[in-house]
Amino acid sequence: MKKLLIIVSFVLLAAFNSFGTTYEVKPNTAMDTIAEVPWATLQPGDTVLIYWKATAYKEKWVICRQGTEAQPITIRGVTGPKRRTARNRWERCNDAD
Repeated sequence: MKKLLIIVSFVLLAAFNSFGTTYEVKPNTAMDTIAEVPWATLQPGDTVLIYWKATAYKEKWVICRQGTEAQPITIRGVTGPKRRTARNRWERCNDAD
């Protein structure tokens, strides 16, 4: 019985650690600008949700991290009124190997 409890504990701990953090950028909150996202420390499985606002986000950011196939780092716009999405100029950078 004790071994079963230990195994179940390890499985639950592994499942808990496999979920990423969700960062929500939206007006009138503690994280209301894109610059407040901790881009340099994102981890596999993390998600950044950028909510619609009436004025455009005029910020640039660089992601120096990468996810995995099983746990990508996701950046997504969230729709607002009349299904409008957050807009910004998205550019993809590739590292030169």
